[in-house]
Amino acid sequence: MSSNPQVFVSATEDGIRRVRESKGKYAFMLESVYNEYFNQKEPCNTMQVGPPLSTKGYGIATPKNSSLRDDISITVLQLIEDGSLIKMKKTWWVDKGECGVQDQQQGSKKKSLSLSNIAGGFFILISGLVLAIIVAVVEFQRSKSRGKREGFFLLGSDLTQPLMYAYIDNPYENGQNPLNHCQPSPKSPPKGILTSSPASTSEKQQNDRNDKINGQFSANR
Repeated sequence: MSSNPQVFVSATEDGIRRVRESKGKYAFMLESVYNEYFNQKEPCNTMQVGPPLSTKGYGIATPKNSSLRDDISITVLQLIEDGSLIKMKKTWWVDKGECGVQDQQQGSKKKSLSLSNIAGGFFILISGLVLAIIVAVVEFQRSKSRGKREGFFLLGSDLTQPLMYAYIDNPYENGQNPLNHCQPSPKSPPKGILTSSPASTSEKQQNDRNDKINGQFSANR
């Protein structure tokens, strides 16, 4: 700013006039109270940019130990609490202003957000979900095809079910099924149901399989 002394003005009225004549190429800093006041003056072509930079308080001076101090303080607090100060400001700044309330309503509409302002976040989220699903499907197909090339098949597929059934039905030479050792021990049956003991059932199955093997061996001979 010191390198451009022509930006300074000697009075507030000069700064306001320069803002109106610059067609948006000059900004002038002044107190928010003056700013709101001049914004309600014709030709109504000025506006406040952003919130106030700082806040300053004003007080009413009285002589020391004056009896008016407490009365004035209580009265000002009452005016603040019941909204009288806000009503008076609206009366003198807006209702009796030369620009009216229309400019403030337009400013509030400009500040409001619409669906188009936040739609980008939803588009990014949906795009990420779709991309994650595509990557998961591609990885699944690659792992499946790689398993087929290497000779491994997924459990439960059409190619592995016949092998699993053949493995279960084919006993060892001693008549034992290797999957019998992986089966959990049967629980005790409910009362009123007659069942055979696990030992007798296993022994009967083993005898039947041994007879089947002996019969096949005799037929081959």
